[in-house]
Amino acid sequence: VRGEVVIRADAMAAEGRKIIYTNIGNPHAVGQKPITYYRQVLALCDLPAEWGIANDQIASAFPSDVVERAIEMRSAIGPAGTGA
Repeated sequence: VRGEVVIRADAMAAEGRKIIYTNIGNPHAVGQKPITYYRQVLALCDLPAEWGIANDQIASAFPSDVVERAIEMRSAIGPAGTGA
């Protein structure tokens, strides 16, 4: 990624200033925690119900709050998932 902000940040880094690149790349590199909860809910919303929220073994694979939220979301959006 190259743009005015990155070019200026590189110049400041060359001057010895500490730069934390938070607008590009991997947010985990600057300490952001993974957004696991949202990813898990989305996964359960997009899986066919028999493999996801309607599966008897789902509680052993996902936390209960994730399953509860996915059930709520699926009831609102229907069986087609979240779409493209």
